[in-house]
Amino acid sequence: MLSGLKRLSLLTNCFSRFLSRTHGNLTMVMALSAPVLMAAGGLATDYATFAMKVSNLQSVADTAALAGAKELGLASSQDATVIAATKSYVKSSLSADDAATVTTVTIDHVKGSVHVLLSEDWAPNFGSFINVNMTPVKVSATATLAGAKNLCVMALSPDSNKAIHLDKTATISANGCSVYSDSNHNIGLTVDNSASIRADVTCSVGGIKQVGTIVPAGITDCAVVPDPLADRSPPPVGNCTFNKMVISSGPALLLPGRYCGGLKITGTAAAIFAPGNYVISGGPFEISGTATAVGVHVGFYLTGDDALINFKDQSTISFSGPRDGELAGLLFFEDRKQELDEKHEISSSNVKNLTGTIYLPQGYLLVDPSGSVAASSAFTAIVAQRIELSSSGNLVLNSNYGGTDVPVPASIKSSLTVVLTQ
Repeated sequence: MLSGLKRLSLLTNCFSRFLSRTHGNLTMVMALSAPVLMAAGGLATDYATFAMKVSNLQSVADTAALAGAKELGLASSQDATVIAATKSYVKSSLSADDAATVTTVTIDHVKGSVHVLLSEDWAPNFGSFINVNMTPVKVSATATLAGAKNLCVMALSPDSNKAIHLDKTATISANGCSVYSDSNHNIGLTVDNSASIRADVTCSVGGIKQVGTIVPAGITDCAVVPDPLADRSPPPVGNCTFNKMVISSGPALLLPGRYCGGLKITGTAAAIFAPGNYVISGGPFEISGTATAVGVHVGFYLTGDDALINFKDQSTISFSGPRDGELAGLLFFEDRKQELDEKHEISSSNVKNLTGTIYLPQGYLLVDPSGSVAASSAFTAIVAQRIELSSSGNLVLNSNYGGTDVPVPASIKSSLTVVLTQ
């Protein structure tokens, strides 16, 4: 295209020099200038038409790529269906003037993307006269699925290094779901030493530092996914029902309410939690020693200073989340006003059942047992600022949503969003 413009410029300059040296007949001057003026005007018209075609085709390509990626996100989608749907959208969106456009659709299953290339041949009126390359008109667009159909682990931190960090021989086993880091840091997701992640998709907005194993291979430069639980409202806190409760022995039945000063179950205690909401306020939720804590359809809201999870020693824990109410599907919900990066810790190897969603929008969760955590849960999802696994622990995150009556938040069960990435 540049060579054609140079030719036009050269022709115009020659004509200008001719005018400055010519004192002849005006009619002759006009006759000689007419072809140049016509070429310049015609070329301007060609460029306007070219720019309009590029703009129109780009709009169609963008929307078609988004439509194709949404089709790709359906569980029943096949490549042929995605391609047909994308081409059908292009065809229905083109004007009669663009009917000759050729559509090429490429699917990348690793990145979860659909790439659309549109190419249209057209005949410029004057561009070809001076060999300006305006045809074919080509535009392209790529739309990518951000997130995955089922979400098991998500780190919300936008810029932390090691927002998700596995060290030593720690393992995340995400069965039928994804692991996602929203951090744009170049080591926002880090798998050190002999640690490993096995998930449907492992995706990082920033970079991945991998010394250990990620199966299948992790994906970088993913789109930012907003907090999937940002619209969930907390339960009412109410007045203090219990104060600095400590249970160290014998069987005990705990009732829903507000536990001011925290709640500690330790020693040889055997605690049964009645169904309902428990507000842990101004102190830790600690289970330690050889204590046992069991609760069906229970939800825990953590608010105030030091309202932190601490499951340690040889304690045995089995909890499933509420079926309804403000905490439906949420096993743990941290107050969004808490201090950033306060540490919640699970180091007991007898935490076999955590059915529900662990939502720590401000918190840092350390999982550091010597065995498996949550392996007996129908499903477990974790959304936190940062998540770390160290030692030899294995965090098992299932997605057997039909195996429990605990509801799965819609944004956890299907966290797909579609974004243009090119």
